[in-house]
Amino acid sequence: MDCPPTHFRGTSDDSRMVCAQLSQELAALDAEFEQLHATLIHVAQKREELRQKYQTARAPLSVVRNLPTEVLQSIFNYYLPPFSVARASEGPLLLGRICKKWRSVALGTPELWTSIHIVVPVAEYPSDRNIAGKCRDLREGVETWLSRTGNLPLRISVYFNAREQDARLLGEAAKMVEILIPYLKRCSYIRLDLPLQCLQPLNDIPGREFQQLETALVKLKDPFSLSEPSNLSHGNPVSFLSDSPRLCSLCLRDDRPSRYLRPTVNWSSLKDLSLKLVGSRPVELFNIISQFTNLRAFELIVCYVDRHSGPPSPPPEQHYTLPHLHDLTVSVPCDFIHEIFNILILPSLQKLHLENHQCVSFADAFTSIKDLCLRSSNSLHKLTLNLTSDSFKPMAPFLELLRTVPSLMELDVAGYEMENAEYDEFFEALVLKADGMDSIPCPNLRKLVIPDSTASDEGKLVEFVSSRCEVKASCPVAAWDSVRISTYRKTLQTALLAYKGQVEVDLRTHWYNNHRMGLPISFDVFDEPL
Repeated sequence: MDCPPTHFRGTSDDSRMVCAQLSQELAALDAEFEQLHATLIHVAQKREELRQKYQTARAPLSVVRNLPTEVLQSIFNYYLPPFSVARASEGPLLLGRICKKWRSVALGTPELWTSIHIVVPVAEYPSDRNIAGKCRDLREGVETWLSRTGNLPLRISVYFNAREQDARLLGEAAKMVEILIPYLKRCSYIRLDLPLQCLQPLNDIPGREFQQLETALVKLKDPFSLSEPSNLSHGNPVSFLSDSPRLCSLCLRDDRPSRYLRPTVNWSSLKDLSLKLVGSRPVELFNIISQFTNLRAFELIVCYVDRHSGPPSPPPEQHYTLPHLHDLTVSVPCDFIHEIFNILILPSLQKLHLENHQCVSFADAFTSIKDLCLRSSNSLHKLTLNLTSDSFKPMAPFLELLRTVPSLMELDVAGYEMENAEYDEFFEALVLKADGMDSIPCPNLRKLVIPDSTASDEGKLVEFVSSRCEVKASCPVAAWDSVRISTYRKTLQTALLAYKGQVEVDLRTHWYNNHRMGLPISFDVFDEPL
């Protein structure tokens, strides 16, 4: 074995000492080499894994980058929500932050910028000195946003969550409305959820300038006692509602909408109307509403009526006819239900939704609806009831109403809380019997939504449902298309299993059982109002 030359001329002991020292150094280097080699192998493996992940993630990007501009524009239009909030983390502003090409496409597509939801900033704390700057920056951003829309129709929504401590921001919100005036002429949809004071820039702007306005939602609120509407300068800040030639859908939330709904205006284009009143009697508006000759859908919500504001309405001297109205939703205090229905004639009514949660007895309401149907000679197809009461509600007026509308095809009483005896009487009256087919209420009823009472007779419910699941072709009574029952009883689900195609049983759980089992407590809304 060849050894490297050396000039060392020591004794044997010296040689052993040198060899031992060199051996230790060599062993240390070998250990360091093994450690570095293992680290290198680990890094190489991790590098390869990351390379594969990168290639997988990059593959779709390469496809997207090669898409034609027209395809990207269609994708962007589909992706965006109906109303994009004016902030960098949403809507077209977010698309413009992805890459240079996406930014170019977003800026060159006016359709992406035609809808905007503007939230006026509020002070985070009473001494917030930056709020004026935030409002100024927002106004500049909104102007830049709308400048990218070309000449396309616009959809604009403005929201200001006004609180008493934000009274000093009324001017800032008014400035926001002011910068929108040049663009409102191109609006097909506008939503204003603002204090009335903020709409002063719109004072007496003629509605004929709003040639493209089709839908308007205006929610006016007056939270500041120091600025009541009666103290405002003269003028009508929402006059454009009255004179817009193409306005067909109007939603107005105010305590006195009669300030804006003037009978001298031509409302013939209006087809959908929703009113929410606070503190006024609904009958006062009907001499105006009767001018809406082409109204198709009408929603009337009355939150509060001062019963001491005046004497009860006398019997109607005349009736108001809405010849084309086919969809009516009414949510008013019980005392005024009959006032509304007693003055109307609705020959085209097909859908009626009645909601009330403060009623003592619904007998008068059902009688008024029955008289309305008889007086109007209409063909009511769908009836939805969302009614609650702490007292017993006699079933006779309700059944008499059902007998008055043989055209009824859909009945939704999921929100109508009945007593146990009322359930049994209802099922017994509508069950199909061989000897009483001619007198059964609602012979054309095909769809039913109903809750179940755990204390009612389950046998009568099963008999009622099953009797109209299998009906012969010669029978004058229609068979069920669908029945939906909300229940807590598992036995009912089993009993109706044979009619699974027609009957849907929603098995619910008592909230206290969820609590005992450690499950979260939830109160389901079985059927939301229209």
